[in-house]
Amino acid sequence: MTLSATCSDASRAKPEIDTRVLLVIVIFLEPANSAQAALAALGIDYVAFCPGAPERHNYAAAAPDGLAAALGRGEVPDFLERIPLDGTNLSVYRPRH
Repeated sequence: MTLSATCSDASRAKPEIDTRVLLVIVIFLEPANSAQAALAALGIDYVAFCPGAPERHNYAAAAPDGLAAALGRGEVPDFLERIPLDGTNLSVYRPRH
C-alpha cells in the first residue's frame, strides 16, 4: 500500500470522506516515531511526498515536528529510505524493516 492522497468522485451528490485521505493527514502530522509505528501497523509500503506542494506548508504550520514538516525541511527520518526517481519533483520513500 502507498501512502498518498486520493480524491473522491466530484459528481457524487453527497461528498464522502475517504478514510485514506484522513490517514495521510494524520500520518504526515505525526512526529517521526509515531508515523513510523502507524506506517508499520497499516502495512504502508511507500510514502509519496511532493516538497513543492503548497499543502506542505499547512502541515508544517500545524505540526512543526511532524513527518511532513521534517520531509519538507529535507530531514528524512532513519526509518525511511528514499527511492531515487528521475524527471520528477516527487519524493518517494520506503520504510526500512
